[in-house]
Amino acid sequence: MTDRVRRNGQLSSCEPCRRSKLRCDHGRPVCGRCARRRLSEQQCHYHPAPMAKQLTPQSDREMRHQQHVPRSIATVSTPPTEGSRPYELINMNRNLMSFADANTPHPHRSYTSLTRTGVALPQPSLPDQQTIFEGAKLLNNILELVIELGEPFESFSILETELCVHGPLIQAAWNATNNSIRSLLRDRSALNLESISQAIFERTSSPPVFPPDAAAGALESAFSTQALRWEMIGIYCAQIGIYLGGEHDKSFSLAAHETWKSDRKTLMQRAFRACIQCESVCDHLGATNDLTLWFLMLTILFATWCFGDDSYHVLRLVGSMSSVFFALGFHRGVQNDPDMPLYLAEIRKRAIAWAHDHDKVCASFTSRPVRLSRHFCVIDLPLDLADSAIMGTAETLLRARENLGADGWSKDKVIHSVSGQRGSLMLCMIREEALELKLGPAAPDLEAKAECILRKLKSTWQSFPSHMKYDAAQQWASQTKTAMILLGLRLEYLYTEFLLHTLLASSSEINRERLILTAHEIVNIVLLTTRKRDLLHSHRADIEWILVFYAMPCASVLVLELLRQNQHPAEQLSINRSGIIQDISVLISCCDLWTESGQSNYQICKQAQSIFSKSLDSILNRTEPTQRNRSEELMVRQHEHHHEQIGSMSPEISNVVAQDPEWMAWLDSLGLQGDPWLESSIPTLDFP
Repeated sequence: MTDRVRRNGQLSSCEPCRRSKLRCDHGRPVCGRCARRRLSEQQCHYHPAPMAKQLTPQSDREMRHQQHVPRSIATVSTPPTEGSRPYELINMNRNLMSFADANTPHPHRSYTSLTRTGVALPQPSLPDQQTIFEGAKLLNNILELVIELGEPFESFSILETELCVHGPLIQAAWNATNNSIRSLLRDRSALNLESISQAIFERTSSPPVFPPDAAAGALESAFSTQALRWEMIGIYCAQIGIYLGGEHDKSFSLAAHETWKSDRKTLMQRAFRACIQCESVCDHLGATNDLTLWFLMLTILFATWCFGDDSYHVLRLVGSMSSVFFALGFHRGVQNDPDMPLYLAEIRKRAIAWAHDHDKVCASFTSRPVRLSRHFCVIDLPLDLADSAIMGTAETLLRARENLGADGWSKDKVIHSVSGQRGSLMLCMIREEALELKLGPAAPDLEAKAECILRKLKSTWQSFPSHMKYDAAQQWASQTKTAMILLGLRLEYLYTEFLLHTLLASSSEINRERLILTAHEIVNIVLLTTRKRDLLHSHRADIEWILVFYAMPCASVLVLELLRQNQHPAEQLSINRSGIIQDISVLISCCDLWTESGQSNYQICKQAQSIFSKSLDSILNRTEPTQRNRSEELMVRQHEHHHEQIGSMSPEISNVVAQDPEWMAWLDSLGLQGDPWLESSIPTLDFP
């Protein structure tokens, strides 16, 4: 064979040398370099047209996927054609893979990795016997929990909880999983549970497939056909915990149920441990999809009911949620993919809204930085549509969208669950800006930035349609669920305003007065809610959270202002002193009325009750500083030495630390310690 000459007059290189970009000596039948590398004559070949475009064969992984698609999945997914894929989140970045050589086999990693567009799953592998056994043990524990809950749980409906997080995806997953769990109760033999466990592991190793249309219960039917997955079981366990944490009528006491062997707190912790085990399994298998994100968000809510909003469990779970959020590429918003069903796009927008809400609430409560920063996230507001509209046919959804205004709000002024999510997401972005100022390093132009954010906050609130604004006189005469949604939006707006006023209060007496008025308005709204016990008996956990998250920080500011006025009568602001004292007294009683021992934020409520009670005694009795014992004096000197070292507190604050370290620990737990307004608000007053 004669040597082939290229157009530039040079001899052609063999394929191994050409690909490696090495100088070839054009030896025949094997060139010198290939001979040194011990390549055969078949490997050292000369391609007649090496740069010609060739058809790219399907990768081995895609071929295996098509050959071994489970029958249950095949019933709800359309066969993938060239350039299209089933409706799934987890996928390789084909744009990157196109640069690889067509004849080179693609290596498969043994772990989950990220691509520019999503997540690359590892090669599915069969679980070992020990893993199967652990899964069967977890299934048995869940079945025992369901059996112990007994008859009341059998009649439970997820719709009774009235939680906005229970969107269509959660409801479909719950119904499908509940039916499967009930069927497992008929045969709890070790052999059957191990067989089911193996099937669940294999199923979870592959992404879920969504039907092209959700009408007529197609989504629930798809989940039922695909059968159990660990993400769905995790959703089920989290829902059990939320059921245990709620009260669905005034006379129903879950803790006193005669068939239960354990109290409610123990049962909730068992459900939470099952959730954590499911999360661990999903993490090990690399199960990162829509179900995983909703499962984590539901578990975060459950964790706050179990351990309180300031627990490490909640902070860690928010971190896991944000990792899944970014891995799925949701920080880029919902992509305009023609292959994505319309209902799935709306469900993902709602997931994005809830993820941001969880993130900002956790950051506000713990005084920790946000995880989902607006600087790196595209925000897609969910449309103000009823669940029935997005879960209907595509034509139904399109007709419902025609009833929306240009701003995305419903024209018929009906308030849906997603209406609250939509408004909350808009306010979340402003809350994040306020938290950046509050939690970040000191800014030289802090006041100007705070004023700018305050104007933006008011402008956003004014953009809300009138029917989305809370009106105490009208709202409680209508549906309780609607009233709670609007109440939440109003409190979220006011609390962001409150945070900004804490940054501005030290600049002028006017700003200080605005801070006090805003704090008092928040406390008033919260207390009005607590007086609706006959309407809100099933919202005990929600009311407790409102008390802790909104009322406690604001009440602390009001109490400190009263203490300051006690010490400096000449510097009093024009506030309703008597009304504030009465409201703080009612708030103290609410700490017993709406909390439950050992559950959720109970310890925070009891701490607030103790501090506010002592403070009111000091305010009403106008006590003078008392003599401290030697141990207290030693504590004083230690605190003074510490703050002299860090140099971050004014002398007035240091005096308060000397008087009552409990107050400063309380303010620190609320994220209020170190705010500018404290420099002149905390008095040099001792408590008896």
